[in-house]
Order: sequence, then structure tokens, then C-alpha cells
Amino acid sequence: MEIGIVKEIIDGVAAKVIILKNHQSNCESCCSSSCSASPEMEVEALNPVGAEVGHKVEVSMKPYTYLKGVLIVYALPVLLFFLAAILGKYIGDVYIKEINPDLISAGAAFSTLIITYVIIKIWSMKISKKKKRRYAVIEKII
Repeated sequence: MEIGIVKEIIDGVAAKVIILKNHQSNCESCCSSSCSASPEMEVEALNPVGAEVGHKVEVSMKPYTYLKGVLIVYALPVLLFFLAAILGKYIGDVYIKEINPDLISAGAAFSTLIITYVIIKIWSMKISKKKKRRYAVIEKII
């Protein structure tokens, strides 16, 4: 759970909340706690408790949200990278014998990696425009 202050109410069902890093939070227990230059973070959270601007609130984010993000941004590109490398090596060995199969493998792997990150970026920009996707929830007013 994170502690924050409501900055703005959005559509009556959500709120922009400023999460303060200097409060006891997950950031303090992380070895990279100083990775963010800003001492605060702004999140858009569902507001089922009816918090108003200026209220101090407790915000929670579901752990699977983080896990899903990590899998999409890190695991998927690495998995596709290795699959493209293996497939490129096979295609180079079987079908294209004039070119070194390792070059085809490397080209396929890095091309797939770049394409995957471009697709993830486009997809994430498309999702961020949808106002209905809010993964943080204001649990209670403090």
C-alpha cells in the first residue's frame, strides 16, 4: 500500500493521486530506491471511497499488474529473440546455404527484438489513451 494525496478528481470515478516516496513504501525496501529523480509519483486510481481533492489516501496496486508489465516488456521480447535466432539458424542451414547461418540467425533475432519493442510501444500508447484502464485503487481515506 502506498500513501498519497488526491490532486484531482476525474469523471467522478477516478482521481489523480500524488504518491510520496519519502513515506514508508515499497521504494524504501528496494535496492534501487534512489532510481527516480522525483520524490513523488503521480498515478490515476479508481476512487470507490469518494476521496476529494487534498485528502490523504491509501492506494493499492494489484501485484499481477506489475508482473504482467514485466512479462510483456522483458520476457516476451527475450523469448521472441531466442525463437527468431533458432528459426533463423534453421532457415540458414536448410534453405539459404550461400550465407552464413549465424548471420541469418543474428539478423532475424535482432530484427525481431526491434519489431517487438516497437509493437509494445505502440500498444502501450494505445492502452494509455483509454481512460477505463486504471489499475490502482484508493482503498481508504486516512
